[in-house]
Amino acid sequence: MQAQKGFCDVDPKSLECAVEQEESGQGAEATATSDPAVQFYTSTLDCAQKTIAEGGVLALYRGLGPQLLGVAPEKAVKLSVNDIMRAVLMSTLALQEGEQLPFWASVVAGACAGACQVIVTNPLEIIKIRLQMQTAVTGVAKRSATQLIADIGPRGLYKGAAACVIRDAPFSGVFFSLYNVLKDAFPDGTVYLLLAGTLAAAPAAFIVTPADCLKTRMQVEGAEKVGMWETFNSIIEEEGPEALFKGASQRVFRSGPQFGITLAVFDTLNGFISGN
Repeated sequence: MQAQKGFCDVDPKSLECAVEQEESGQGAEATATSDPAVQFYTSTLDCAQKTIAEGGVLALYRGLGPQLLGVAPEKAVKLSVNDIMRAVLMSTLALQEGEQLPFWASVVAGACAGACQVIVTNPLEIIKIRLQMQTAVTGVAKRSATQLIADIGPRGLYKGAAACVIRDAPFSGVFFSLYNVLKDAFPDGTVYLLLAGTLAAAPAAFIVTPADCLKTRMQVEGAEKVGMWETFNSIIEEEGPEALFKGASQRVFRSGPQFGITLAVFDTLNGFISGN
């Protein structure tokens, strides 16, 4: 699997499409040449232009349907499990209301939340990736989400789940622990919640990029029989360790605002419901 070395980001949803193409090592013309030195995407603008030329403006939004259907239960699992685990740890450590969990306990609660969300996240992501990569993989017919689900089958929807856990557990552990630290450090207000979530998500997204890269490579159509360690060794041998961080900048710029908004809305609604 040859890698393209360009970077591309357009808007929040098309940025996600760009992340998948960058991490998968394929572009819309990736199979047109066997020369690994060829760079298909040379810049952000180049990626946007070629993606639109290949499939029109709507190509920037491939995989949006499954994303919209899956994002609510995914975030519900993540946020609920984090709160439940924080409550359990507060009780286990005999902490009183108003006392702060130790940093390590916040990491544990977040990591448990990230691991649990994979139940929802993995099927969502494999469908999203295959929808977004249909024009990038030679010999793959265009199919709808329902057709892909029927073809993949229940077991296939969890291809790459181990890499997904390795990505989501550390991400949530880092994110929630940093978010709580920043939220306590900042003044009250929705804007500061947004800022805390954005700043917490950025380093978390960067740190887990290698796991996200592995997951994406395993979930691209045609890689069904390739395991995680085989994928890892192939990337290291053929492209070098730096290839594990393909799409890192796009993930940071996508995840920062995404989780900033999510936590700002969640905590604001929590405060409203509880009357605080």
